[in-house]
Amino acid sequence: MRRRDLLRLARSGPPPTHADGRDPRYPSPRALRELLGALLEFVVHAALAVAAAVVVQRTSAATPTAVTVTVAGTFLAVSFLDRVLVQRVFAASLGKALLGLRVIRYDTGGGPTLWPLVKQWLFGFAVVFSLFG
Repeated sequence: MRRRDLLRLARSGPPPTHADGRDPRYPSPRALRELLGALLEFVVHAALAVAAAVVVQRTSAATPTAVTVTVAGTFLAVSFLDRVLVQRVFAASLGKALLGLRVIRYDTGGGPTLWPLVKQWLFGFAVVFSLFG
């Protein structure tokens, strides 16, 4: 735990719970918007990966391996950029922002920090890779 979080806890007591389904400050149901946001992000990531593959395929040295590596690499790069770096800066990825959602820290209600976002992205990558790899 960070020192400033401990000092804040000592000054103001335990933080309120955030993102709890019973919290009156967040009255809007989020489950459908979270699902639609994830689907929208997947479509955008896949579309950019396919577009990069089309560009590579039109080159004279295009091989099936190069196209496959381009699709996978572009998808992973765009996914990491959106789900880690964009969420860190704006507290929402593209799909979340378009649907009015925001990522908050459970303990403080503030924006997310980098390491939990990286861990969440790596966990999602591992789950998808174990299912389809």
